[in-house]
Amino acid sequence: MVGYWNLAYSYEYLNLLAEAENTLQRASERQLEIPDFLIQRYDIAFLKGDTVAMRQAANLGQGNSGRKT
Repeated sequence: MVGYWNLAYSYEYLNLLAEAENTLQRASERQLEIPDFLIQRYDIAFLKGDTVAMRQAANLGQGNSGRKT
């Protein structure tokens, strides 16, 4: 799992945000999740100016699916 995080972080550092997102997606498809992935998803969304994705990542981090009840 840490390998995916390290690769995604490296892509993010190089401003290759699509590659970073794809790396995190591949980890998710393999059902590999660590809290650092949520933080990184938030960071990428921030860099892209995507407030919806930022909110989704924050909600997931709080154990909330983001669904309004």
